[in-house]
Amino acid sequence: MSNRFGSGFPLSALCAAVAIVAAAPAMAQNTTAAIGGRVTSGDGKPVAGATVTIVHRESGSSNTLVTDAEGR
Repeated sequence: MSNRFGSGFPLSALCAAVAIVAAAPAMAQNTTAAIGGRVTSGDGKPVAGATVTIVHRESGSSNTLVTDAEGR
């Protein structure tokens, strides 16, 4: 019994190629998200220069930014 598939292509090489292609989607997964908002004062005016920290509790990652002139 031969370990060849088709015309001289080793079966192990075919199995390796199929495994790589099947695993590619799992290795390429990346989770991203977006968030938007506006910081305003009690009278409804935008707050420029406010520091905002966003925390993703599940992963523990955080991102800190400063609002612009429109409070965004």
